[in-house]
Amino acid sequence: MKIQKYLKRLSVVGSLLLGIALCQACIDDGLNDPDGRVSEEELNRDGFAANAFFPVMCDYAYPTGNENIYNREMSILGDCYGRYMVMATDKFKGANYITYNASDDWLNFIFHAEGSMVNLHAAWNKIRQVTGEVGVNYAWAQILRVLAMQRLVDVYGAIPYTKVPQGDITTAYDSMEEAYRAMFKDLTDAINVMTQYVESNPSVRSMAEFDPVYDGNFKKWVKFANSLKLRMAIRIRFAAAGLAQEMAEEAVNHPIGVMTSNDDNAFCLGTKNQLWTVLTQWADHCVSADLTAYMNGFKDPRLPLYVTKNTKGYEKEPYVGMRAGQSYGDYISGPKLSRINTDEKDRMLWMCAAETAFNRAEGAMLKWNMGGKEKDLYEEGVKLSFGQWGAKGADTYLSDNTSTQASYTDPFYGAGNIQPVSAITIKWNDGAGDEEKLERLITQKWIALYPLGQEAWSEYRRTGYPKFFPVYGNVTPNIPVANRIPFPPSEFTRNAENVKAAIAKVGGDGYDVKVWWQRRDK
Repeated sequence: MKIQKYLKRLSVVGSLLLGIALCQACIDDGLNDPDGRVSEEELNRDGFAANAFFPVMCDYAYPTGNENIYNREMSILGDCYGRYMVMATDKFKGANYITYNASDDWLNFIFHAEGSMVNLHAAWNKIRQVTGEVGVNYAWAQILRVLAMQRLVDVYGAIPYTKVPQGDITTAYDSMEEAYRAMFKDLTDAINVMTQYVESNPSVRSMAEFDPVYDGNFKKWVKFANSLKLRMAIRIRFAAAGLAQEMAEEAVNHPIGVMTSNDDNAFCLGTKNQLWTVLTQWADHCVSADLTAYMNGFKDPRLPLYVTKNTKGYEKEPYVGMRAGQSYGDYISGPKLSRINTDEKDRMLWMCAAETAFNRAEGAMLKWNMGGKEKDLYEEGVKLSFGQWGAKGADTYLSDNTSTQASYTDPFYGAGNIQPVSAITIKWNDGAGDEEKLERLITQKWIALYPLGQEAWSEYRRTGYPKFFPVYGNVTPNIPVANRIPFPPSEFTRNAENVKAAIAKVGGDGYDVKVWWQRRDK
């Protein structure tokens, strides 16, 4: 990214602050701006004020704009449940997601005035009003909305979605199946509109200054949207096989298609990398034992690119994480375990071509038309991930038929020692059974998804892979990670009847209640 373009983006800060202020004003029961805040003349002046809401949508579609938002919606939730990170200090030992007893404050956040549900919809609603729900800019807003809401419905099992365009998030919840079907329609419509625009305007980048991901390149947004559609299709393959195949084949065989190159990867340029802030500058997290046990066992060249060495002098295993549920007390006096290897100015990943290749490989396992064979697409996923990280030796790695997950040795206390829970190897085996193939594929996909904890969590819930170490200590429910999180306690005050109906749709409100796409017979 050239510095001139970065500085140009900074020139819209005033409009972004206006947008954020308006969004945060639209809390609880309405999405329309308070009277008199923004005039119609201002909204329609070259589309400027409305366009400034796109970076706001990006900030909440995948929370990158603020460290507190990232922490509350991603790091303490998906990053830990996806077993890339763990809550490492005693600071939150009494109440956190890992031990299934998060505070009401944490549970309320996503639906709170600072959270994604309110702020993304407030920005989206303004764009919807100004565009009249037509045109390429509205299509872009729809893609961002689906990205965010697919993330949130995967968290809860049901969310308000189809009724929100009426201007109110205090409304009826859609079941997960209802939401997915509606999102597929919205995403397909957006892809069609944007594809027509790209074909007619192949070199136009009119929204570049408002686009922190692709710099106004709508062709890449089409690839992103098709890849998102494929991700969603694979997510529901056990719950709705026919719809899953239809959506997956539409995405892959679309004229523009899905991500196939690391040049297509979606990275967001924000003010700073929130992973660095939350997981490096702050002291609360370290890398999980699951990640280091798999990557150490596989002799994975990406490991030193993913995480730092421990800084306590434990030389036997320089890259060492910690079991979920453990705590090393106070960060200052406790052991310095491996942490995420990132920099303040690194761009944050939203989606990568490696994930798309693995999704196509899984579809190919089911004999869907994915434009390739399962083995070739599996290997393509690994090679794309190596290329994304600048790692060498992908061919050697893929030919390894003996390396497996390592045992975990707790280097400082010994209490967390545990033997491997998986014997899966790396090299593809066409003769293996479907379940062995799935474990091999998802284990490598999980490594390649790093550091997208939310997606890693969903993949584990959907498939049971990769196999995770059990949570250390006595926890209730006795499961490796939550299947969902409870609905916000605040919803029982402001939206009581609708949230009660949502609980009936999900089948309960506990951490152990499985969501729609998760229920499969093995």
